[in-house]
Amino acid sequence: MDDRIEVKGQHGKSSLYIKNVKLSDAGRYDCEAASRIGGHQKSMFLDIEYAPIFVSNQTIYYSWEGNPINISCDVLSNPLASIHWRRGKLVLPVRNTTHLKMHSAGSRLILEIAPTSDNDFGRYNCTATNRIGTRYQEYILALADVPSSPHGVKIMEVSQSIAKVAFNKPDSHGGVPIHHYQVDVKEVTSETWKVVLSHGVQNLDMVRKFLSLKVTAMYLKDSYQLLDTSSYLKGLLWEATDKLL
Repeated sequence: MDDRIEVKGQHGKSSLYIKNVKLSDAGRYDCEAASRIGGHQKSMFLDIEYAPIFVSNQTIYYSWEGNPINISCDVLSNPLASIHWRRGKLVLPVRNTTHLKMHSAGSRLILEIAPTSDNDFGRYNCTATNRIGTRYQEYILALADVPSSPHGVKIMEVSQSIAKVAFNKPDSHGGVPIHHYQVDVKEVTSETWKVVLSHGVQNLDMVRKFLSLKVTAMYLKDSYQLLDTSSYLKGLLWEATDKLL
């Protein structure tokens, strides 16, 4: 038996003592009295009340102007807690605002934010209260940034028709996972760039005649040209080509 639990009996009375009560102690307990003639059993239920507990794993969210984001405040409590979103001293949503909305789902209160300016980024507070206590959890809506530059671009392999190019992913994705990479390639004698997409792959096979390229990291529908390696790769490809000839 758990050493936190002690049973004491005297003069036909039995008592169950639980020290340092835990949430896991809640539930049904059976008391049974028995003699030579027969027995009787009675069940009792232990209900444990506790202040709100936040169970949200994510407290930092990233978005950009015009991109709606849902920030979820998940709470466990007994009895049920009332949940409110605040920003500073203001209880949300504020009147006459259309870019802030609330969605309730049981013990979860979701704040939907569609940022319209830099002012919408920053700290938000979720407050949960029941008769046992009040708890606060801070959430941060950060402005997503462009990914840092891919780096370590190098020629992995050159054959008669294919040049394999590899590069390292950016050190920072800017808060939003990179959806794919875009490589722009062109022939030395041409001014027209052609696009090659790499869906999560950092090795690309390209026709050997393309002797210049630019690497772009892309997320969702937005893309940013991060690294122009044209001259560097042109030299590498010419050197590799010379070795084949």
